[in-house]
Amino acid sequence: TLATQSGMSVEALSELSLGVKRANLSMEALSGGVARMQRVIAAATQGNAGAIGALAAVGLSVDQLAKLSPDDQLAAIADGIASTADPAQRTSAAMGIFGRGGAALIPLLANGSKGLAEMRNRARELGLTMSTTSARAGAQLADRLDELSAVTARATQRIGEAFAPALKVVVERASEVVAG
Repeated sequence: TLATQSGMSVEALSELSLGVKRANLSMEALSGGVARMQRVIAAATQGNAGAIGALAAVGLSVDQLAKLSPDDQLAAIADGIASTADPAQRTSAAMGIFGRGGAALIPLLANGSKGLAEMRNRARELGLTMSTTSARAGAQLADRLDELSAVTARATQRIGEAFAPALKVVVERASEVVAG
């Protein structure tokens, strides 16, 4: 799931979905960016100079971020990106933390943690928050529908196999009639 891939809570991801849509992004883009953010923070904790520099570019240290949840890490980094006045530096910082797709995330992060909080609050007001339990139930339903689709496809094949000889005769006779 996207929550598993990104480390963010199902609730946070579902609450950001409206903002993601408004920014013309996909949830996969956000999830992928956050997963990349997690790798950068992990690399920084191991002393990777590039990762440390990427975080420093938005005024943060690994010590500040390491004790936060991924949801709160995203908010802190959003504040850093929002406070970066120079557009080129902002884009470079976003890409350094979120990877190649980081530039696309800037509209989502442009208003910092306050903007993210507003998006999440609006989603709550609209009843868009999905719980982990609901997400699991949805995933189980999707699995059962996939199984139903596979069984239906195979049943169609078997019916086709049973009627193929008779249909061959019908098509041959129809062809003879049409051909004259």
